[in-house]
Amino acid sequence: MWRARPRRGLTDGDLARQRAHEPLDADAERLAAQRQDYTGDEPSFFGPLQPGETLQDSVVLSDGLPQGLAARLGGCYQLLYFVRGDGLLDDEERRMLHALLRARTPVLPLLITRGGLKIQGFESLVDMEGELARRCDARARTSYLLDPQARVLARWRRLNLDEVGKAMARSGAQGAGEPAG
Repeated sequence: MWRARPRRGLTDGDLARQRAHEPLDADAERLAAQRQDYTGDEPSFFGPLQPGETLQDSVVLSDGLPQGLAARLGGCYQLLYFVRGDGLLDDEERRMLHALLRARTPVLPLLITRGGLKIQGFESLVDMEGELARRCDARARTSYLLDPQARVLARWRRLNLDEVGKAMARSGAQGAGEPAG
């Protein structure tokens, strides 16, 4: 009759293999920290879309009609802002989004909603199937700053005007984050 062998402890070979991976783990941590320093990226994102990559097309509704998101992107700095489920903006969110429009180098907010709600004063796009939110690992109030070529410059879980200004300055935008004078 066959019996399972009792589990043995770690051998020298097991410890050697474990130690062999330690430098790789340290390198991965160091590279992640460098990327965060360069892009301002937050480590809490798990989606496939990374700073420096071009946002791929998704189907969204604009004015009730389906169209590719790519048709709305490019040509200027833009901020994809994922609105919370009730489709409302609080006063602070509204103030920050308007400030982006009035900056010396303006940033056009594109509000991404799940319902068909239009938000007065801003262009709203509806992510009916949640495809864009999944691709961006987005939750309510997640922001993605895009350059004029629709590349991701930075992303945040909460919008912060100072961080937007820093990301634009890293990209070489003139007057980044400064109010129009």
